[in-house]
Amino acid sequence: MVRRLSAMASLGGTLRRKGSAKFLQPGHKRQASISETEAHAVEVDAERFLPKYQALLRLSHTENQLMRQMLPSALHPKAFSLLIRPALEHLNTEADTLTTAVGRSKQRAAHSPLFAIFPVMQWVQRCHPEFREVLTTCEKSILEVFDTMLVHFQQTVDRGLMDHLDAVRNDSTAASNMPSDGTVHELTSNTVSYLETLAEFAESVGQVLFCAGSLREQSAEKCYANYVTLVLTHLGLNVKQKAEAYSDMGLRAVFLLNNYNYLLKTLSSLGILNAIGSKFPNAEADYQKLIVDQKKEYSISWTRAVQHLVFRGSTPGAKLGLRDRKELKERFANFNKEFDDIIRLQSAFSVPDEELKATLRRENREYICDLYKTFLQKVGDIDFTQNRDKYIKYRPEQIGTQMERLFESAG
Repeated sequence: MVRRLSAMASLGGTLRRKGSAKFLQPGHKRQASISETEAHAVEVDAERFLPKYQALLRLSHTENQLMRQMLPSALHPKAFSLLIRPALEHLNTEADTLTTAVGRSKQRAAHSPLFAIFPVMQWVQRCHPEFREVLTTCEKSILEVFDTMLVHFQQTVDRGLMDHLDAVRNDSTAASNMPSDGTVHELTSNTVSYLETLAEFAESVGQVLFCAGSLREQSAEKCYANYVTLVLTHLGLNVKQKAEAYSDMGLRAVFLLNNYNYLLKTLSSLGILNAIGSKFPNAEADYQKLIVDQKKEYSISWTRAVQHLVFRGSTPGAKLGLRDRKELKERFANFNKEFDDIIRLQSAFSVPDEELKATLRRENREYICDLYKTFLQKVGDIDFTQNRDKYIKYRPEQIGTQMERLFESAG
């Protein structure tokens, strides 16, 4: 029967490719740190296992029907056990090879080996009741081998899921390795990619977590929602901690804005926020609040420029004393210096999302230009210098034009 199993497994290649192609193809997303050799080995094992499992299920149905036609019922348990045992033990050995390879992987950040067995685990879970019903004719020892196979898959996936949760929580990045332009952090994009994969196997993942009792929820659906919520919570805390590596508060705020905006838009488009509504019902509103808060933090980075747009001296038309003229010169000169420095500095920042970039530029124009206009209206006609162009360097519309230079980095 092992030979027939192998033959049918070869014929089942089409089924294999349909069932798991996305996760077994070299082009599937995975992080660069994973050992390609290790990942490929697990993918090959997964490719071998799936069609053999499918073939054994079909063969078991066929052999069971033939046995019932040819042998008296008293001989069924012994006969079917003798018939099925070699093929089942062969399949169980391959399952052990697959789960062992995933379990011993040290490259926890990438999780490509874990991705490779998701389609296998899902298929085994779905077919298990049907397969077990066929095998009820066998002896108890056969059923134990069969049930153990599913348990090993579930335990391997559960450990992998918990390992990834720890990896997100404990991921550390040296300050020197942080993106210099404040773009979306690799941990954020990789975690979203990971959750995107989980979403396609949400039912199976939830069932694994529910059976393992890792999260102590009342249903598989709630286990999945709880797990994703935990991943996002740890990611948020980690990203916030990473932001402290930036000494410039403007860059720190832009970094958090990029990450929060990316999470909100991507998780919404993938339907993940809706899927975890039972555990994280206000997720969208919470991310929006984080974005608003960081916009406020970012606006503070302009304080060193706009703080100079204040003058409490004489009213327009009045003659200024030497001290007031000197103060106005200093205020214009200091504003120009700080404004130019901020433009230069923040032009190297990256905001990959075009909508967010346009919003920040517009809000800057409204904020800075309003303050600058008000200041000019108050002091623009005051005779405080014979070289006005030296101090009144910008007109309000030129201030707005300068904002288009912000966030020019391609990320």
